Amino acid sequence: MKDRRDFVSSLGASALQTIRANIPKYFSFSGDKPVQGIVTNRTGNLLNSLLGNSPDSISDIEVENDSLVITIGTKVPYAALLEKGGVRIVTEKMRRFFWFKYLSSGISDDMNMWSKLRFKKFIVYRPRPFLKPAIESAIPEIKNMFTQIIVNEIRTSIEEAIRGTPRAIPLGATKL
Repeated sequence: MKDRRDFVSSLGASALQTIRANIPKYFSFSGDKPVQGIVTNRTGNLLNSLLGNSPDSISDIEVENDSLVITIGTKVPYAALLEKGGVRIVTEKMRRFFWFKYLSSGISDDMNMWSKLRFKKFIVYRPRPFLKPAIESAIPEIKNMFTQIIVNEIRTSIEEAIRGTPRAIPLGATKL
């Protein structure tokens, strides 16, 4: 078997890749129209940071003793507000933006939405989780992947031991 730390670290890298593959399912690519319960991807900053394609990306794989810790996240400031929901106070800059959108929208459903926002003191954001469900939906796939990798490593080690050409000498063993 490979060096234990390298082996576990490669398992962690595979798990991180699997989690990142699940993240886009929780984003909407529908342009400006919000979709209830799903994060609308307008600029791509949040999604790119979660996929590891941005300086705002947070990811780490730590191997200590018999544990593997995988960290994934983002430094994008509004990520927690979207993931968990919350309340945001309407600033004057926001209010001017709402007025601008209201006056430039013409007669439409958008006009009604901007009209309501012009006079609010705060906005309540409902939770639109994206990271937690991506991780939870990846767990069965990760367990299956780990099982297959470990079984293949054990099988290969046994076959090499039978043939007399092991890849590595076990720790603590002496070479004859």
